[in-house]
Amino acid sequence: MYGHILKLKKRDQFPLGKYIIYGKGRMVKAIQEGLQKAGIEYVIEDFDSQRYIEEKNTTIFGDDEDIHRLIELGVKESACIIAATQNDLLNLTILNKAKQLNPKIFTMARENSLDDLNIFQASKINKIYIVEKILADATYSYIARPLADLFIQEARKKDDEWARIIVYMLNNITGMNPMYFETVLNDANAYALTLRLEKGENISLADLRRSRADRNEMLHVVFLLLKRGNNIYLMPDARMNLQIGDELLIVQMRKITVILSILSITYMNWSMF
Repeated sequence: MYGHILKLKKRDQFPLGKYIIYGKGRMVKAIQEGLQKAGIEYVIEDFDSQRYIEEKNTTIFGDDEDIHRLIELGVKESACIIAATQNDLLNLTILNKAKQLNPKIFTMARENSLDDLNIFQASKINKIYIVEKILADATYSYIARPLADLFIQEARKKDDEWARIIVYMLNNITGMNPMYFETVLNDANAYALTLRLEKGENISLADLRRSRADRNEMLHVVFLLLKRGNNIYLMPDARMNLQIGDELLIVQMRKITVILSILSITYMNWSMF
């Protein structure tokens, strides 16, 4: 929903082994929950960046006390270290010191401000999470893509097995880098369709997937969500008949022919059904 490719690349696969987490607050709690769910060993260093700066009068991590603590936490034997404090310079220096003690350790950083992007990129950190970008993506989806935001909320309630099935299906139907859009079935967006629905004709989601050129051919399209009033249908049944006012979240293969076929619901001659 945020435009990421469905296929996990090698750089997106995190290592197995012990994880060290520096930080506190909601982000650390979320990381902890994720590691527990994955069955990964971890240790959390409850690290308050503001208190550290006040006590040591510096934003540079790495004095003898800091090094001793890293070794106590097992940095030399660990697979990954995550610096998730609210200070970018501290995050950078924590990872830099850990890398000195264990050159093979996988490094992950929280970046609080986009202003520091060039510094983070130059530091050769394995994975960077930019807080401002995450917030911008979530806010944009909430405002401009309400069905996508709704899908994300509903999908989070499902388990991993459900997610694997959906990703497998999308990979096979729409490809690993699909695109999606949202539409409302009304006069403005689907005039011909609404005329047929007003006459009481039954037109299903499966009918929308049929190619105009060959009615036996199904387009590379998946309907992820249907919203009807206050009712939400996640991965709606293809046999479900449409109603005027339905809102649809549609994902499709990145081909112009597919896009044109889908957009043609406004002009399509529905008598072919």
